[in-house]
Amino acid sequence: MLKAKTNVLMVLFDQPFPPDIRVEKEVTTLKKNYNIFLLASRRKSEAHFEAYKGIYVLRMDWPFKKIRILSYVVARVALLIKLILITSEYNVKLLHVHDLPYALPVIVFAKISRRKVVFDMHEPIGMYAHESEIGRFREEAGVRTQLGRLWVFYMSLSELLACKLATAVIVVVEENAERVIHLGIPKTKIVVVSNTADPERLKRFEKKTPRKFLENKFIVSYIGGFGYHRGIDTLIRALPLIVKQKPHVHLLIVGGHSPTERKDLENLSEQLGVREHVTFTGWVSFDKAMEYIQISDLSAIPYHNTPLTNATVPHKIFQAMYLKKPVLVSDVKPLKRIVKETGCGLIFQAGNYSQLANVILKLVDNPKLMEEMSKRGRKSVENKYNWRIDGAKLLQLYSELG
Repeated sequence: MLKAKTNVLMVLFDQPFPPDIRVEKEVTTLKKNYNIFLLASRRKSEAHFEAYKGIYVLRMDWPFKKIRILSYVVARVALLIKLILITSEYNVKLLHVHDLPYALPVIVFAKISRRKVVFDMHEPIGMYAHESEIGRFREEAGVRTQLGRLWVFYMSLSELLACKLATAVIVVVEENAERVIHLGIPKTKIVVVSNTADPERLKRFEKKTPRKFLENKFIVSYIGGFGYHRGIDTLIRALPLIVKQKPHVHLLIVGGHSPTERKDLENLSEQLGVREHVTFTGWVSFDKAMEYIQISDLSAIPYHNTPLTNATVPHKIFQAMYLKKPVLVSDVKPLKRIVKETGCGLIFQAGNYSQLANVILKLVDNPKLMEEMSKRGRKSVENKYNWRIDGAKLLQLYSELG
């Protein structure tokens, strides 16, 4: 028997769960005061219904997954049917939808059924207007670039309508809040709930263990996806300039789902003659990723300057700061603001690999500066950039929604 709490349906739909760092933090915070049902995509062998850490996960099979265009149409119909069934069966009062492209159907359903709905915009997907995303759509759908551009326009329009129709909009950085306000969305309906670190979850990674992996190397790590906008190519291009002076510097690249993207980066490192100085681990668990941060000397976030990267921030910057690792970031707006404010690392011009090389070389021989940055980063997370503060903002929003 469920406790007498408001029932909330969170919608991921086209994403599996778990894992999702942000969503896990949100449901952990909200489940104390609400009954949380979470609709996600089902992977093979996963149950359609599962009790998971105090919430209820409902999973759907993805229709026509291999036929992308047909999938987008049929999936929306399937989603609407599922929403009708779930909200009716579990007496759902509030919906909370994560990201596009399926936010708009959920929000329209909420409006028609007279329910309040939160649009949680982790990343402004409507802004995926750079070449790699257009190219990806063209490759999957077998169409020309013009249709790819039409797709970007559609996503941007969907994002705008979703923001206008939602009861409240969550963004992860102030820069995206400003962009959304500029689109005509009232400031009063926008809340910044950032991708900050959860110290309670990271405490167990604080204790240093003897480094056996890449022993005697100065490790610069990158952790995350491999999309073009993430700028990993800049990091690899900087490496020949670095190892020419400091051959013990090693690049540790952790993550990436796409074999094609990884192969492109491996080929680049081979062409530049630095393959022996780069280790690709492939995708790893959250615990393993934190262990890799812990054994690193520097944590790099070399994002290219794009509309997307200027309107979001990754979890890893705050994780590295908490674990006392200096961070190297490109000058995209949110990253530059955080590092400049806290003094937790150094900044280089996005795409400028020679400048990045100089920044890394500056720190290799300056352990005192690195130690100072490490302490400032940790203090900033303890005092400001932590989930205790952002989780409270989320709870306050829910409280106001009633």
